[in-house]
Amino acid sequence: MNAESDDELIKVAQQNCEALINHLLSFCLNLVRFEDPSKPTEPGGAATGFLVSNGGRKFVLTAGHAARRNAVWFWETNVVLEAERKVLCVPLGPFTVLASFNLNAAGKPEVSEIDFGWCDFDFEKLQQHFQKDARLKGHKLEPQFYQGPLDHTPVLHTEPYTFAAWNRTTLIPLGSLFLERAPAYETCMTFTGTNSEGNYVFKLARLHQGHAYYHGSSGAPIAAPDGTIVSMVLGGCEKSNEIYGLPLANYARLLHLS
Repeated sequence: MNAESDDELIKVAQQNCEALINHLLSFCLNLVRFEDPSKPTEPGGAATGFLVSNGGRKFVLTAGHAARRNAVWFWETNVVLEAERKVLCVPLGPFTVLASFNLNAAGKPEVSEIDFGWCDFDFEKLQQHFQKDARLKGHKLEPQFYQGPLDHTPVLHTEPYTFAAWNRTTLIPLGSLFLERAPAYETCMTFTGTNSEGNYVFKLARLHQGHAYYHGSSGAPIAAPDGTIVSMVLGGCEKSNEIYGLPLANYARLLHLS
């Protein structure tokens, strides 16, 4: 194999990575949390969700540790309201966080949260409201939905895995609600098993970029090379160069999403 063919293989690999990243970003939702909804120019935080369409039902899935906070979550759309100097943020319904029930040594029930949250996404109702709003004339809401399986599990030490999120936000001042966004992503991650908490462990192919880089990625989908989602981002460790993900297949079945 010569240098020219090596360069061609590298180019194809890069194109495939870019295509997968764009594929994941297409159905990621930019989630914005407002501690005080009466002050919509002061977002208190950001997270990532992704849209799933399955069996006629539509969901937003995200990490439970983001969804359970006592705040109102909005979907930050790409519709710009020029006259009001802001983007359109659509309130989402309350998120449900999955819980497990166990008996302790004394036989008493204990409830513990699982880091998995979801809410229904009534897009038809949203469209009806959208069409009645004169400010939105000429605009379209066109969210993309993941329609593939959610019951697949990652394969040990073989397939490279990727995640991507529009998580890096910068609030532009002067009373506007424009959030500059840039993608954070990792490609060629290796699945190495589960940790003591039962979450998937993905080894990064490059050095951990620091928590500021990944902040707001919680809930981002993690996919195999063919685009099949196998997990979602929960966190990571800079010291061990790892990303942790939810074992999505364990819980998707409970919601009849598989």
